[in-house]
Amino acid sequence: MLIEKNMILTDVHANNELDLITVLAQQAFKTGCLEDVNEFVAAVLRREKEFSTAFGYGVAIPHGETDAVKSSFLGFCKPLQEILWGPEKTPVSMVFMIGVPKSQKSTLHLKILADLSRHLLDSEFRDKISKSKSSSDIYNLLSLIEKGIKIP
Repeated sequence: MLIEKNMILTDVHANNELDLITVLAQQAFKTGCLEDVNEFVAAVLRREKEFSTAFGYGVAIPHGETDAVKSSFLGFCKPLQEILWGPEKTPVSMVFMIGVPKSQKSTLHLKILADLSRHLLDSEFRDKISKSKSSSDIYNLLSLIEKGIKIP
């Protein structure tokens, strides 16, 4: 399963994008999706250095390519306050982290990114996630992406 309830984090204390990336990577490690937190964080930061994953609309979608990923995951983090992301200092209030084993990167990573991005372009979907207070509500919304169901 790509989306697990324990990979949905809300009200996270963070000062910067590194804090959020690290918190999500540590959670992925705890759930058994990662073998090495530091290796994954380094891969994500390399990707961020190439081009910021700030998506706009208050969203960032960090991801990285590494063998440290044992099983694919989509994590979500909502910080207590907006974080300025990347060199442009884009305000971010929702972070979606993608982890895919290096062997599946070319196909699965792009599929997840495309499906997630398509949903995030929908202002109603973004608004529902942004206003959701509980991780269960956010999990239910994100599960719809995995099932391929469009939110009415």
